Amino acid sequence: MPRAGSGRVQFTPRTDPPPLSTEEPMMNDPYERSAEYIDIMIADAWDAFDPSLAEALGGVDAVEGTIVDLGAGSGRGVRAVCAALPDDSPVLAVEPSPALRAVLLARVHEDARLRRRVTVDSGDALNTPLPDRIRALLAMNMIGHLPPGQRQELWARVAPRLAPGGRVILNLAPPTAP
Repeated sequence: MPRAGSGRVQFTPRTDPPPLSTEEPMMNDPYERSAEYIDIMIADAWDAFDPSLAEALGGVDAVEGTIVDLGAGSGRGVRAVCAALPDDSPVLAVEPSPALRAVLLARVHEDARLRRRVTVDSGDALNTPLPDRIRALLAMNMIGHLPPGQRQELWARVAPRLAPGGRVILNLAPPTAP
């Protein structure tokens, strides 16, 4: 996996399986139609998250390891983490949606501070190679995308890598139906 720090945007491509049928176009990316609006639509929510996220990251400044943002979306969480922890520790931003990842890559590219620290990976929460030592793991607005069995698999992957004093930070999206 490439390392952050070269001053250029780093991206780890993955190959997706081909569609099962060529008769009907298959939409592999659930954000394909909404990605251009999501960053604007979630701006207020992230403005509210930022102080809580900074508080939740308190104390991990003494912890060594990589910060992992699963489901990094448009990169608002990456930006908030880098502001809360202004050291030069590496950040791995994982975003499987090509459309959201395009916004994430643009956000990282336009900020020299992010370019030095952030590596973008196109995998997902279950197939991205995780670093040996995780300082903090974010799963904002994404954990509900995983069924319970996959959540258990994720925690089994993360737990042995989480540094002593490290944090897992997530939120639960409100249900769309009662």
